[in-house]
Amino acid sequence: MSYQYDLIVIGSGPAGLNAALEAIKQDKRVLVIEERGFEGGNYLHNGTIPSKTLREAVLRLTGKGSALASASLTTQQQCQAEKSLDPCQEITFADLEREVLSVIGYQLHSLQTNLSHMGIDTLSGAARFINAHTLEVRDQKQRRAVTGDIILVATGSRPRTPSNVPIDNEVIFESTGLLRAGRIPKKMIVVGGGVIGTEYATIFAALGTQVQLLDRNERPLQFLDDEVCQLLTEIMAENGVEFVPGQNITAIRREGDEGVVQTDTGAYHADLVLYALGRTANTETLDLANANLSLNDWGYIPVNNLYQTATPNIFAVGDVIGWPSLASTSALQGQMAVRHAFRIPTSPFPELFPFGVYTIPEISMVGKTSQECEAKGYQHASGRARFGQMPRGIISNDLQGMVKLNFHQETGELLGVHIIGTSATEIIHTGYLAIMGRKRVDEFPAMVFNTPTFSEGYRIAALDGMCNLKNR
Repeated sequence: MSYQYDLIVIGSGPAGLNAALEAIKQDKRVLVIEERGFEGGNYLHNGTIPSKTLREAVLRLTGKGSALASASLTTQQQCQAEKSLDPCQEITFADLEREVLSVIGYQLHSLQTNLSHMGIDTLSGAARFINAHTLEVRDQKQRRAVTGDIILVATGSRPRTPSNVPIDNEVIFESTGLLRAGRIPKKMIVVGGGVIGTEYATIFAALGTQVQLLDRNERPLQFLDDEVCQLLTEIMAENGVEFVPGQNITAIRREGDEGVVQTDTGAYHADLVLYALGRTANTETLDLANANLSLNDWGYIPVNNLYQTATPNIFAVGDVIGWPSLASTSALQGQMAVRHAFRIPTSPFPELFPFGVYTIPEISMVGKTSQECEAKGYQHASGRARFGQMPRGIISNDLQGMVKLNFHQETGELLGVHIIGTSATEIIHTGYLAIMGRKRVDEFPAMVFNTPTFSEGYRIAALDGMCNLKNR
């Protein structure tokens, strides 16, 4: 049977776009459908890019840099001269929004230019399945049917908004609405100590907002190495974020211009509440049943290790299939799904990959935490490099950061790398490659690192770990 396209991609975030690019490389006819009418998906317009741009704008406009300047200075005192306003004038949300929109606009123009140059067709509108090979795409003006040999679902996710949480994006927000809040609150409650909640808690604290971060767990970011998590919690406290553990949320409501979060231990009040507990896959308008597809118990589209669904010509990637729901992994999933779909040999998805958390300070990790090593019975040791003892840390005024290496104490093989501080998400890749290459910790001191750099932390942490092991 002849189809209009070899590949139709629903969604234009990192997963969808990388899938389309891979198909074009294989000389396939490709259509990308984007409901919003502008390419880039939540990644570009509501998620990764705007939130990280907001973070960088806050750091630059407050003059705090990635290290957070002295907590004794006020936000106004820390405004730096490169800001277009008077150095002592208070930062407004409009200042931040202007920077965010500028980056989005630049990225969108670049993306649209590349899609056109590569010969990828695009269509605006909401897609739904008519059958396994046919989609109806509808916008406000018309409906049209398109057919494809392979269809890939990459529709992403959105913030979870339970019916009992009265989100109005005026006082009680979810993360997408927060990017358009229009104001910097004096006091803020963040419900949820995961990645999104913790990132926004630290960003608004850097603006001078008093932040309470509520979570049912005893610490935020449960997946972090214990030592890194403890250090983050201490730094957050110093900079205006109070982490409140063990909180069972019983109700959230609005009272006038104030949000109230009720827990089983009491009530918390603030002029802005951010609800940041989970995300939901964007599938409800796809009419999956028409393609003989259904969701699993967690609300995601189930796939096999080839990203193939229960309907053989339909594939799914990115947030819509669940964990790990990272832009980086989603991009690779999109590429690999297309190669599998068109029977092009490809390597399996890597078991190991780095995580980045854009809190202030930022965090990145790859491999095993100390608690994972203990749980698996590994005989392990650790070495640390404190930024406050490194030339680059002192130059950059980041005295609190750290590189931590976990390694097998008998073989010396590197097991995990955990970094908190300036450039953590950049320098993690050295550790990633080292673990993938099964490098030993005693190999780092023989390597040459540029100096002064944060990457020197690998050599210093390795020497520290070897000394710790020798002195046991």
